[in-house]
Amino acid sequence: MESETGEKHIVQVRAESLPRLTPDTDPFARLGILPMPGKNAQGESTWFELQLDPIDALIYAGERVWLITKVSTRMMVGLITGSTSLKQLSGPISIADMAGKSAQFGWQPFLSFLALLSISIGLLNLVPLPMLDGGQLLYDAWEMVSGKRLSIELQGIFQKFGFILIIALTIFAVFNDLQRFFPS
Repeated sequence: MESETGEKHIVQVRAESLPRLTPDTDPFARLGILPMPGKNAQGESTWFELQLDPIDALIYAGERVWLITKVSTRMMVGLITGSTSLKQLSGPISIADMAGKSAQFGWQPFLSFLALLSISIGLLNLVPLPMLDGGQLLYDAWEMVSGKRLSIELQGIFQKFGFILIIALTIFAVFNDLQRFFPS
C-alpha cells in the first residue's frame, strides 16, 4: 500500500485469519476485494488513464492479449484435467451479468470485458473438436500426415459427436448460471 506522501506500508495478515477459498468461490469477493471506482475528497474519480504513443499502445495491447490468452488457456486445460472446478464454467446469463456490471463502470471497462470475451471465444473455437475450427485443423493435419482425407461418413460421425458435446457443455454452463443466480 502506498500513502499520499509516497511511503509504502506493508500489511501482514496471518493465513488462518483469511477466509477459506475453494475453487467454486470468487477469491477476490471472498477477500472483500471488489472493483469500485475510487473518489477523492472533491468527489472526483481517482481512476487514472494510461496514455501511450501508438507503438507503445500496440506493445501494451499485445502483452495484455498474451496474458489473457495464457490465463484462458490455463483455465480450459484445468477444466479438462479436473484441476479447475466445472462450477467456474459460465454461460450466457453470467456473461450478460458481467457485461452489465462492467458497463456500469464506463465504456473502457466494458470494452476490456468484450476483448476478454472475444479472446476466450477465439481460443475456445481452436479446441480440436469437430464442429469447431480446431476440429477442422485436426482434419487438415490428418490429411497432411496421412496423405488422404477422412471419409465423409467418419467426418459426419465426428461432427455429430462434436455437436452433442458442445450442446451438453452449453446446457451445463446454463445450469451453472441458474444455480449461481437462483440458489436453492
